[in-house]
Amino acid sequence: MKTMKDVETRRFPHWNYRIVSKEVGQFIQFGIHEVYYWPDQSVRFVSVESINPWGETFEDLRVNMHQMAEAFHRPTLEWDHAWDEE
Repeated sequence: MKTMKDVETRRFPHWNYRIVSKEVGQFIQFGIHEVYYWPDQSVRFVSVESINPWGETFEDLRVNMHQMAEAFHRPTLEWDHAWDEE
C-alpha cells in the first residue's frame, strides 16, 4: 500500500526536514518543517506550520522520527516571509 509520503516523494523528489527559526513577536521559535527544493537544491518552498511525527504503522512512525532527527544535522533555516505567500 502506498503512503502519502510515497506520493509526495514522487511529486517532489527533493525534500527533507529542516529546523526553521521564525520570529514571532519579540521571540524566536524553532520547529521542524518540510522543505522542498528545486533541482539545483535551492529552496522551492517550506511548510508554513511545523510538522508533527506520524505514521500509518508503528514502523512508519519510527522511520519518520528518524527522518526528523536528521534535521538536527543540517543548518537551520531562517524563515523567509516570501514563503508566507506560497
